[in-house]
Amino acid sequence: MSDAKDFPSAEFFHRLSADENGYRKLADWLKTTTGIHMPPTPKNFTLMASRLSKVMIRLGLRTYAELHRNLLDGDPSVQKAFIEALTTNKTEFFREAHHFEILPRIVENIVQHKTELRLWCAAASRGHEPYSILMTLLESGFNLQTHRLKFLATDIDQTVLEAASKGVYRADELMDVSSSLRSKYMVKLRDTAAGERWKFRDELRNLITFAGFNLVGFPYGFQHKFDIIFCRNVLIYFDPKTVLKVKTHLAEALAADGYLFIGHSETGASRVPTLQTMEAAVFKKLQEAS
Repeated sequence: MSDAKDFPSAEFFHRLSADENGYRKLADWLKTTTGIHMPPTPKNFTLMASRLSKVMIRLGLRTYAELHRNLLDGDPSVQKAFIEALTTNKTEFFREAHHFEILPRIVENIVQHKTELRLWCAAASRGHEPYSILMTLLESGFNLQTHRLKFLATDIDQTVLEAASKGVYRADELMDVSSSLRSKYMVKLRDTAAGERWKFRDELRNLITFAGFNLVGFPYGFQHKFDIIFCRNVLIYFDPKTVLKVKTHLAEALAADGYLFIGHSETGASRVPTLQTMEAAVFKKLQEAS
């Protein structure tokens, strides 16, 4: 790979943001690989150049064309860096609080007829959502002695998944986690230069299996169906055709009478016949015809 250190960052950024042809090739690869849709707009030209300029300098790549060749060649380090740079990981604890208010009632209905609860958080990011789900379950009285919990948390970004599995968060990230929940489910780490940090207890983290997963890697092919799937605030990055395919495969991954949670801003997305709206951005899987 070439050395990009000789290129001033301002000049490098300007050249990347002006490369519309290179942008289109990279955007096509991104959509095909991850489902993320980035239309060719001035805003997105700037966004891609901003996200990739530091990555390309680190990798020693001078142009979008070089980056694209490396992606097509299947260089795993380049593919990983590219996807991570263009994946948005905005998240917070108990985001869209309404879902966490109704979750206990849904779980109670499910476990009346089952001794095992299967749950999938399909866009786990840095772990805020799966830990929010787990704390909600335990606070609502879910009994780990009488009911088995199979909890899968996935994301396409391996770096954020690694952070999620560690379960360490700064104090400013825990503003929506009460002091009582912190003391019950977390331990405070020794303060560092980065400030106050907290870590979820091992017994809590061990209840969740973190794994890489691509939502556009059809078919999904899970061995068992899920009772509850959270796939929130990721469909907004897909085009309508991809949204329909993802929701259809999510529905197929649900058990009969299972529930799908999506983001509140995604409720106008493509409709799937086997999903019935139950609450705002919550759908129930209809019984399949025999």
